[in-house]
Amino acid sequence: AVSLEEPIFSMFTRQTQTSADGWETLPDYAGVSSTDILSFEMDRNLSVRNFILTELGLGDRIAALNSDPSPDLARQVCQRMERGLSGQGGLNAFDAAAAIYAAASSELIDRSAKQILTHPETCQPMALYQKLSGEVFPPLVTGSEADPGAFASLND
Repeated sequence: AVSLEEPIFSMFTRQTQTSADGWETLPDYAGVSSTDILSFEMDRNLSVRNFILTELGLGDRIAALNSDPSPDLARQVCQRMERGLSGQGGLNAFDAAAAIYAAASSELIDRSAKQILTHPETCQPMALYQKLSGEVFPPLVTGSEADPGAFASLND
């Protein structure tokens, strides 16, 4: 006898897809903190945080983004995270977007860099995260006019 469980559509939640017709529901990340996501163990006992830093080799790029939060560099960091987490890391688009947001909401990224990295104009997965979370991002402002507190984060 073979028994199957309902498929999960997020590694970070216990929510399952209940419709036999497809994926009409989005994952619910309520109650999932950025710490939970970044400490989640991926392949070879690497946490998401360590995967981003070591396997994707983004430590230097993140440090550069923190010292000079430019939209171009944020776009590059975002694209490398998205490709690495969804390709090599095996996460789906929902979880990759949540992991990028979690990284940006952590101590890895400072406040001014977070504002640029978590904006859909510089990081396409944030458009998906915006849909998942219901957050509305204000227009992207760079330089001294930026308000680092303008963006909400996952529950820390």
